[in-house]
Amino acid sequence: MSFWTSSFFDFKLYLCGDFLKIVGMKRYIIYILSLVMLASCAASGDSEVTPQLEEALYHFYTGKSYLQEQKYYDAMEEMLLAEQLCVETDKVVLKGQICYYKGELYVKKMDYSNALEMFSRALEFYDQAGSDVREHCMNAYEGMANVYAINGNPQESIEFYRKASEMAVQMRSKMLFSPRDSVVDMKENLFNKALMRFATEIAAQYCKMEDGADKALAQLDSTYSKFNDSAVNPMDYPLLAKIYLKKNSLSKAAECLKGYSAYLSKENVSADSPGKLLELYTVSAQVARQKGDYRTALDYSTRYIELKDSLEFAARSESVREAEQQFVQRRLEEENYRIKMRGYKIAAAYILGILLLAAVVALLVRQYRMKLGKQDMLLAEYAENIDALGSKVASAENQKENLLSQLDVHKAKEKELKDLLENRFAEVKELVRTYYEFGDSKKLHKKVDDLLKMQLSGDNFAVMEQVVNAKNNDVIRKVRERYPNMREDNVKLLCLIYAGFSAQEISVILNDTPQNIYVRKSRLKKSLQELILEDPQMNFS
Repeated sequence: MSFWTSSFFDFKLYLCGDFLKIVGMKRYIIYILSLVMLASCAASGDSEVTPQLEEALYHFYTGKSYLQEQKYYDAMEEMLLAEQLCVETDKVVLKGQICYYKGELYVKKMDYSNALEMFSRALEFYDQAGSDVREHCMNAYEGMANVYAINGNPQESIEFYRKASEMAVQMRSKMLFSPRDSVVDMKENLFNKALMRFATEIAAQYCKMEDGADKALAQLDSTYSKFNDSAVNPMDYPLLAKIYLKKNSLSKAAECLKGYSAYLSKENVSADSPGKLLELYTVSAQVARQKGDYRTALDYSTRYIELKDSLEFAARSESVREAEQQFVQRRLEEENYRIKMRGYKIAAAYILGILLLAAVVALLVRQYRMKLGKQDMLLAEYAENIDALGSKVASAENQKENLLSQLDVHKAKEKELKDLLENRFAEVKELVRTYYEFGDSKKLHKKVDDLLKMQLSGDNFAVMEQVVNAKNNDVIRKVRERYPNMREDNVKLLCLIYAGFSAQEISVILNDTPQNIYVRKSRLKKSLQELILEDPQMNFS
């Protein structure tokens, strides 16, 4: 049985990965495990074990461990290193696995077009394998189905879920004819859960289609009959509520939501993913709106928007876990803001009361003085104070007008500078796009290179550095002061990053590959971590 294509071996590594996550010292034990497995591969005569292959396997499983820990940037860097080391090898299954996990990382970062490309490349590698890779194909099909579901393409999503189901059925049938042991039983249970999950997701996609509520309900009934003894899965209550809502059965939809809330409270669990939580908020808001409870509907809609914004923010920064932390942090900030505003209102009420009391006292004093015959003296003094105050007000108005005029001039200059900056960078970006679109033309290639060298020569890089400092609060100056020994090519890379150039555009400007640019950016970010922690505005993705 081949080392690279055995589903049994892959399952053992999966169990080992979970065990190592608990024990700790994961990367070192993974390295030792990689050596043992490679030695087994060599002993079985599969192929020659090279140091390059050994290092590729180490980076691959280290990347998987980072993915489990939700360290997505570190995981992507390890997968890229493993991919580079596997370019000249014939291990197509390993290459397919690398592409599959890169697709998972792109999904985590909400880059769905690249995720689909990675899943497709994984399937291409699996097609080249001469052994049983149906379990790997099942995972790739499920990944593509999930992406199509997120992008709102239910028909394509159903098609790939069915392909994944076919792979799961075939693998489960294979388990039926295998000698029974604990591993075979666990694998069979794994495929049964996968089949139930695929069937439920197909029902969810039917629900998104017009006139698909009946198909979705029939699909769920069939699923429960096959896999759950005809009992409803409590985690499917939000989906059932959505189906009943689409069938205009408001009472059944409300009953499903009530049952789901009772299940979560009883089992002390939460929704299994942010996506499920978003769906729950949407359905709950629709049910509350149709029942006329607009306050509850507004509350669920607000929760939906807050969680979705947090997820999108986290996708542009680090991880989905950070999205959840951002969501909780935002709720805490809103609560603190409400408390602070309540304090301000109380303080304002006290101040207003004091002012009213002071006004009453002043009025009484004035009336008392008028009764004592000092009205004339007080009126004269009051007139004198009015004149002095008028002169002060006039002087203050003049100063205000002068300051406003100076501020208008400053804003006009600042706008002119930003326009010039954007035009300058837009020219460079246009050259880069031209390079990518018409890169096969040698004349155009040379022309673009010459223009880039002219636009971004040494002197122009110095000008760019000054502009980036002016636009980003002296970010390059701070880096130079903190790290005086930093290489000049890294400083140029920072200038391009803070100037807003993408990795593809930077790769053209610096004559490097996009993958190397990603790796350099990741390493540069690690080296600047201390400075970024002090000033979060210096962070970049």
